[in-house]
Amino acid sequence: MLTDPGAGEYTKQYFGKERYSFLCNGSQGHSVPVIDGSYQQQGRAYEGKILDVQTGPDKDVLVMDIAQAYAHDRLQSLIRRLTFEKKGKGRLVVQDRYTFREPPASIVERFVTFLKPTEIAEGRVRIQGRRTAELVYDADQLACTIQRADFVNHQSGKVDLYLIDLAVKSPGVEEQVTVSVEIG
Repeated sequence: MLTDPGAGEYTKQYFGKERYSFLCNGSQGHSVPVIDGSYQQQGRAYEGKILDVQTGPDKDVLVMDIAQAYAHDRLQSLIRRLTFEKKGKGRLVVQDRYTFREPPASIVERFVTFLKPTEIAEGRVRIQGRRTAELVYDADQLACTIQRADFVNHQSGKVDLYLIDLAVKSPGVEEQVTVSVEIG
C-alpha cells in the first residue's frame, strides 16, 4: 500500500551526478519527512541510528534517530518510532519527534504509493487496492496535499506515483507528529 518505488529506468543520468534527483533514488520518492523543502542526503555520513527494536506477539517497535540523514543545521533531533500493532487487521503507527534550534519554515510527513489515494474526510486519506489502508492524522495539526508524479520504472514503463504530503501547519522548535496507517 505504501511503497518503495524500486529501480527506475537505467539511463546515463541515473548513474551520474543527477542520480539522487530521481524519485526512486532520492528520499523525495520515499515515505520519510521533508524538512524546509530538503530531503535526506546520501552516503555513510548521513546514516541514521537504530535506537531500539522490540518484537512480540502483539506488536513490533523500531525506533531510529534519523536527524543525521538531513543536512539541516537547525535540526537537533528527529526520532522516528514505527509501531506495528498485529491485533485485528493490523495498524502501523508512525511517530516523529523533532527538536530544532529555531522553528523550521516547514515540516512535511510524506507517504508514497502507486495506488491513487483519496482524502475521504479531514484527517483521513484512503488508499484502495486489494485491501484498504487509511492514513489517520490530526487535521488541526496537519494539512494534506496529494500530488501525482510520473515514474519510469526499470522496464521503461511510465506509472503514476502518488505523494501524500501532510504538512505541519505551524512548525515550532519541538514537534511531535503521529500518523496511523489502519489496514482494512
